[in-house]
Amino acid sequence: MAGYYGDEELTKRTIREGWLYTGDLGGIDEKGYLFVVGRVKDVIVTSAGKNVYPEEVEAELVLSPYIAEALVVGRTDPETEREDVQAIIVVDEEVLSKMERSRGAVLTDDELHELLRSEVKKCCERLAPYKRVKRLEIRREGFPMTTTRKIKRYLFKDRAIPV
Repeated sequence: MAGYYGDEELTKRTIREGWLYTGDLGGIDEKGYLFVVGRVKDVIVTSAGKNVYPEEVEAELVLSPYIAEALVVGRTDPETEREDVQAIIVVDEEVLSKMERSRGAVLTDDELHELLRSEVKKCCERLAPYKRVKRLEIRREGFPMTTTRKIKRYLFKDRAIPV
């Protein structure tokens, strides 16, 4: 394998002894099929040494009708210096508008935050306790995306409020 053009350092990190190290995490299921669960660089390691795969938590969060998009990252709590699971969610404005019309009133910011905190907690009930969201940020606009329609995860590492 030749390597990356003009980037010897990247070539050394990703191609070793003829093998391409993609950074993907996965396994083989009972039928022999390969599956990918995420990326090594995105795994959140809790203070108890447990691995949390962001995609698993994100899949649960977007089951809520009020959440259009979700991004889960690790965030180090400055007080405890422990890494927590943080969710950044985008409100589904269409669903929210329908709900507000049916109740005849627009939600206040406090009501919206309480609704979304409740939804996040409900979605996380299906997850092991160490995988549950500890911090939350709410967005009204969608995430910046790459050209392949993936969220630019690295832009959101250290921003959140407690749930």
